Amino acid sequence: MIINSFKSVIYLILLYSILHPANWESITSNLNITDIVVEGNIIYSTTNGGVIIIDRDLGTLDILDFDDDIYPLDLKSIYINSNQNIFLGSNGPIPSIQLLDNDYSSINTVFLDGIEGITEINQIMEFNGNIYAIASGSELDRFIEFRFDQNQNLYYQAVINNLPLQGISSIYEIDINSQNELFITTNKGVIKGIIVDSEVDWSIYNEIDLEKSFFINGSIFNDMFKEESVVNIQGILGSEEFNIATSRTLYNVSDLDTIEIFESPYELADFSDIYRTNDLIVFSITNMGIYTLDRVGDTFVEDKLYIPETILQNKFTAITVTEDEDVIAICENGGVIISDLSIKNFVPYNKKRYYPVDNYLDNYINISNFDQDRLFYGFSRNYRSGLQSPLSVIESDWNSIYFTNSGITPDLENTYNSPLVEIDLDNYQSTNYGIGDDIIDGMDGIVNTDSENTNYMVLNYLNKDKNGNLWVLNPYSEHHNNIVAIQTHDKSWYHLKDPYGLDVNVENNSLLPTSFDFGPDNRAWFSFRNYSNQNDEVVSSGGIKILDYNNTIDNPLDDEWLELENSDILPQGGNTNIWSLVFSKYLNEDILWILTNSGVKGYIVKGLELIEYPQTFYQNIYFDEFDRLKVDSQNNLWIITRHSGVRIIAQDTSPWPDSEGITTQNSPILSDIVYDIAFNKDNGKVYFATEKGISILQSPFTKEPDNQADNEILLSPNPFKISNNDLLSIWNLFPGSKVRIITLNGIVLKTFQLSDNENKINNWNGIMDDGNHISSGVYLITSSHPDYQSRISKLAVIR
Repeated sequence: MIINSFKSVIYLILLYSILHPANWESITSNLNITDIVVEGNIIYSTTNGGVIIIDRDLGTLDILDFDDDIYPLDLKSIYINSNQNIFLGSNGPIPSIQLLDNDYSSINTVFLDGIEGITEINQIMEFNGNIYAIASGSELDRFIEFRFDQNQNLYYQAVINNLPLQGISSIYEIDINSQNELFITTNKGVIKGIIVDSEVDWSIYNEIDLEKSFFINGSIFNDMFKEESVVNIQGILGSEEFNIATSRTLYNVSDLDTIEIFESPYELADFSDIYRTNDLIVFSITNMGIYTLDRVGDTFVEDKLYIPETILQNKFTAITVTEDEDVIAICENGGVIISDLSIKNFVPYNKKRYYPVDNYLDNYINISNFDQDRLFYGFSRNYRSGLQSPLSVIESDWNSIYFTNSGITPDLENTYNSPLVEIDLDNYQSTNYGIGDDIIDGMDGIVNTDSENTNYMVLNYLNKDKNGNLWVLNPYSEHHNNIVAIQTHDKSWYHLKDPYGLDVNVENNSLLPTSFDFGPDNRAWFSFRNYSNQNDEVVSSGGIKILDYNNTIDNPLDDEWLELENSDILPQGGNTNIWSLVFSKYLNEDILWILTNSGVKGYIVKGLELIEYPQTFYQNIYFDEFDRLKVDSQNNLWIITRHSGVRIIAQDTSPWPDSEGITTQNSPILSDIVYDIAFNKDNGKVYFATEKGISILQSPFTKEPDNQADNEILLSPNPFKISNNDLLSIWNLFPGSKVRIITLNGIVLKTFQLSDNENKINNWNGIMDDGNHISSGVYLITSSHPDYQSRISKLAVIR
């Protein structure tokens, strides 16, 4: 089915599900502009995270995003038709066009999931009362027609396959001239469309093989001008004058005279788009916001830059939630600290010229002379980003964060070339570890025989023990054989060596640990990759090894490495290739979970013996080294993939919410490519770091209440105003509780039965068990559980 209304289909499917959109939020970047259109004195810009609306008369900058029913959020194109309706073309995860009215309310969305090979809508145009769009992807570009039904909802009409040119694979642009003729520029030439008897008649205007080209005023331009890449060419209606925007420069062409108007003020950031009216030029620079130039007489003058408050990009590969409930996400270009009050971005020093960080904009004369509406907050720090994406970030017990900075070849002359970075959350100063201090180790020609003496460093996992010591997992420790580096509260560093040394003649080597967790008896359990080098020498034997460090970090003499007593129970025996390992609890049993290429396995741990669950979970999904496991506060297992979304196995091994997990097919998650997740155990929010931004799920999983503490049930909002479309959340409950809403004289109006892994009720709409809305008044909320004391609270309802 190609035609789907966003609200009528997707929302309806999820109406009674935990995956209903009311349980979701998102945080996306509006820094990178993808398309611009101007109506009067209002500038509309699509971004990778929503729509920016700048009212130049009011001096306001607003953003439409997920909270405004915009979905998908990764947008590629925008168009405003003769009825002042707004059309938004997406860049996936499912290609679509969303239609808004002139009050920015969503009318409907057409999802094009039935057209194979397309991923984005990169241009939209109205012609003959209908809507036409270019859809692009991995295969052929498509020219698609949409129409309106009697209720003015947009619907898919057809892919137009009867264009008169043969062999069209690429469609570069569509345009309409002052004679109301439509031109389609393709790789096989230009096609003209005219209206004949209310239908469009197509003819060949120019048949010629073309690379990327632009068609303007009857002429064809290639994608290079003055040895610069052309971004856009735009004419002015009723005039022979037009603009050429290259990656670095804006030119005005009139009567064959070419005048340079403006050059990118940034050293390393290029123009991404332009929109021209008679008296205004609006243009965007990659990751640097929006700039405007006003005409004064016959010339354009520098006017203003607009940079919204936003995260620096969408793709973050590591994420965590701090004790203060701030969200911190890390990527190869820096990181972001998100609190209730602000968004603070930081970038490594070698990337500061690509982003509008304060200590670059304020000190660079080409930019500082602009009139600035700059809401973006960013700063650079003294570390250099590695060649690989960070895979782990963690909060220390001393109010800082640590994150991996993988892909570093050490340079003793540059201590900023660091594989491990700490940022103090009090003053945001950074500290670098691993260069010239022997804290972190790297390659030396064992795993990769071509890497001798490079000491190339790749860190992939951080964790904390019960005492708050920071553990850094160190693969490729080929100089000193230190499998783990540990920092204690006094900032001292200690090391744990792997059990088999660096002798490649010993087949049970351990140079490629993939993850670790702390199991029963406070032992550290490590998983390993199975790998041989170019000489067919086993440098990492796979499987599981267990370290009993006797709870002493500073005394390696009492460390003892242990082996499983029945390692043959692992999927491929003791040498299984294991990508991730974590522990959970169920009925007071310790449960070990492992992730392999062929699925997920669970084991009950009895000392050094494993008792396997009979089933292998998700054998239909192929997992690899970048997929991982995490466990939440209610001992649910979350399986994170970079290809298939997220699957969840509840503590009793049932799938949650079902076997399909969380994907773009069944929820508003931004992408199926998920790099990491983090849990806020206090409010149940789960943060997904995806390729298209941070998705947030309001889950029913929070930390368990203290049975000896205040026994009050927590409610929000209270009072509960049904007329305002509020939704009620109820928490501070024990898993498996029965929760009732009761009148003051004891009549039960609503009953909730929580499952054994749920301890929060999200988004109750005020509908009682009899199907009616609850009336205004004061009510009791009670919870009962066979093993815990009862809890109670009062709720005020206003209708």
